[in-house]
Amino acid sequence: MKDHPGARVRRVRRMLEITPTELAAKVGVSTGHITGFESGTRTISGSLLARIADELDVPVEELSGDEPFQSPVDRAYGDGFHAGYEQALADAANGTEIGND
Repeated sequence: MKDHPGARVRRVRRMLEITPTELAAKVGVSTGHITGFESGTRTISGSLLARIADELDVPVEELSGDEPFQSPVDRAYGDGFHAGYEQALADAANGTEIGND
């Protein structure tokens, strides 16, 4: 099932540890406007979605559902981040020492 744009906004906002009140203040709307949109009970204009995307530093297409969702970490570091992280977890599980050579 595809997320609605409000759910995508909520996910990114939480990852960035921004409260609905903080986001609302940054884009010039009420907290209720943001929480209503995130819950799917309220619609917003394309221009407001663009302002939200700008504040969250994500492409508006990602919030609208036109692009697959990527976390801020994925966007910043790409797939290599997860591969390195998974290898470190595997090494730790196998008792391999992790450190600087």
